[in-house]
Amino acid sequence: MNWQHCIFILACQAVAGTAQADATHIAMEAALAHESNIGHSEYSQDVQEDTALQLGANISRSMRITSHSGLVARAGIQLIKQVHYDDLSLVSASAGARYRVQPLPGFTSPWIDFALGAERLEYRDSEIRDGWINNLGITVGKYFTDKLRMTAGWMAERRHAEDSRVFDLRNHGWQLSADFRLTSQGSIYAKAARIFGDQVSSAPQSSLSGTPLRYAAQTPDTALSEHGESRNAYRFDAVTNTLELGYNYAIDGNMALDISARYFDANAKGGHTYEGYSARAGLLYQF
Repeated sequence: MNWQHCIFILACQAVAGTAQADATHIAMEAALAHESNIGHSEYSQDVQEDTALQLGANISRSMRITSHSGLVARAGIQLIKQVHYDDLSLVSASAGARYRVQPLPGFTSPWIDFALGAERLEYRDSEIRDGWINNLGITVGKYFTDKLRMTAGWMAERRHAEDSRVFDLRNHGWQLSADFRLTSQGSIYAKAARIFGDQVSSAPQSSLSGTPLRYAAQTPDTALSEHGESRNAYRFDAVTNTLELGYNYAIDGNMALDISARYFDANAKGGHTYEGYSARAGLLYQF
């Protein structure tokens, strides 16, 4: 979800890196999303796309530690309803914390974020995907002007699957982002990441017959099997690139519209690749 970005646009446009006074915020979002390659398949004849309705709610509590640092704790829940591949419909619950420190005072002085979080995933009927995600990261950010903010950071993520080794994933990577305020209500943003580690691709068994795919684990993927053809999910080591562009419009002091598009590609050892895009439009309300 993009509620993290929307909350920043709504509540923090004129605030530099330091924490504000203690406050509690609740945010809710409804969004429509489409993904062009939901199974991360390599060959065009195997690619499956789907549209989803996403509903989410989040509560966050900010606490000032010192005049130059603060802590934000959050918890949230998200429901995703897939239109066609209903077995991939999802309920997730997450919690996390972020500590921010700004060593030097001043609106344009850089700040440092330390973050960690956990998320529980429960799919409608895809036990191989059920499990936990734990993540941590460090980010450096700075306002260059009252309109432009940029960040750079490192993250690591560990996914623990309960029913299959395929979705036991380990990743780490680098992230860059920029926000630019066009008007008092509208902002554009860009996010890019380069991720190293495990990825999962789903494909019919017939597509990979005789293909030297170097995978670490595999298992039947019934959630994406259709037309009587069985599919397998494969875990492999890859380098993944993502690029997201978006526009956020603050309708009023509590509501915002967020529209974004995201491109992704993965390049695995052995020459296997996949790519795709996703697009979403969401309405967020905060109080």
